[in-house]
Amino acid sequence: MLFIPLQQAFTVNIGSPVKISEVMFGIAILVRGYELLRDRSGLKSPWLRGIVPMAVLGVVLSLAVSTASAIATSDFSVAIPGVSRSPIVDIGIYVVYGCFAIVVWFLLRGVRFNLLTAVLIQSVWVCGGAVLLQIVSRFTPGLTGFLSNAGFAMDRWGIAVGGVTFLRNGPFLEGQQLGFYAGGLIVLSLFGRKYFSAAVAIACALCSMSTTAFIAVAIALLATVIAKPSRTLLIASGVALIVATLTVVVVAPLRDAFIFQLSKLNLFGLGEPAHTVSLGVRSAKSEIGWRMMWDNPLGVGPGRFGLRFHEYVDEYDVFSDYIREGKGRAIAENVYIQMGAELGVLGLLALGVLIASLLVITWRRGRGIFSLMVFVAVGVATQSSWTFLPIWVFLATAASAADSFGRRERPLGATDSPRRAYRMGLKP
Repeated sequence: MLFIPLQQAFTVNIGSPVKISEVMFGIAILVRGYELLRDRSGLKSPWLRGIVPMAVLGVVLSLAVSTASAIATSDFSVAIPGVSRSPIVDIGIYVVYGCFAIVVWFLLRGVRFNLLTAVLIQSVWVCGGAVLLQIVSRFTPGLTGFLSNAGFAMDRWGIAVGGVTFLRNGPFLEGQQLGFYAGGLIVLSLFGRKYFSAAVAIACALCSMSTTAFIAVAIALLATVIAKPSRTLLIASGVALIVATLTVVVVAPLRDAFIFQLSKLNLFGLGEPAHTVSLGVRSAKSEIGWRMMWDNPLGVGPGRFGLRFHEYVDEYDVFSDYIREGKGRAIAENVYIQMGAELGVLGLLALGVLIASLLVITWRRGRGIFSLMVFVAVGVATQSSWTFLPIWVFLATAASAADSFGRRERPLGATDSPRRAYRMGLKP
């Protein structure tokens, strides 16, 4: 988990980037499998007890049903626009990645919550270091080549600051992914009172320029204040709001970034055509995905949104020729819509039940983990794929806090205090 931010950086490309975290999780899965076979009593543990694991199994079932339906009804001689590999290999990769993410969820679900959160908060320093390397590379041409060879995506769209264009993806493939990871770590670090880590996470979120990250963090904090209020939380929130407002007003780059984010949402009359393109494209893709789901209730199959998308694209005028002509793979850019379109009604329902049940359970457990779940519920609405591993790491952390195995373990380490555990989101 410490290397979970390195989703693109320091990867090895074998047709698909192999990540450090994937290799380590793979080893952990093999070790855990060996332990279960050696000690067969572990197989009798209540792995499937409760609505949360049943919802995850619903995702597995929808994955199997949609894949079988796609294989039975699709013509795999038709290439997916913007994808060089064969359609049958492509669907296989999506199935493997989906199964891997779910197995990782089951693996992490059994780890102590305070251990998971401690490692997650430490991982933000790995992310911050990678972001800093990418920023420095804009002034060091030799470093740019090294980072490219190390797997960093150095050809992404960037943002101009003071005449210099900086990339906004850090160790991830794109800025939205960096923003999602950083946003989750903001709320987790703040409630854990790890303020230096929170500062690094905030800096990463600012570099990502992800509108969704800012909105999701704001909604998560507001929902926590409303759903689990306390005098200390209300005072801290008020002070933080005042400080943040004054900082944005006084610091010109932050003020410009804030206005830019408002313009992307077309709020207060600040919208410009160049800034609102993303909003229009995402809205059209969501509408297409929704229609695709009801046209194919069993789902079009994992990864097949990019192919079936072109059956609808001519009805919309917001897409560029690059997307319309299939020069790049069309993605839903919304996990809920992708699940519905590719895995069908059952997949969307299973995901909804999973997130809703974890929201209810974490609301009972503590502020920090509840805030994280609110962030995830909002943040996945603009993520590119449901197989994005940080999503499942966050969901596993929430499930761990929920103690969904039904066993009463001592939740604190020998030196941890009950007060600190409560701040981290786990009531002793």
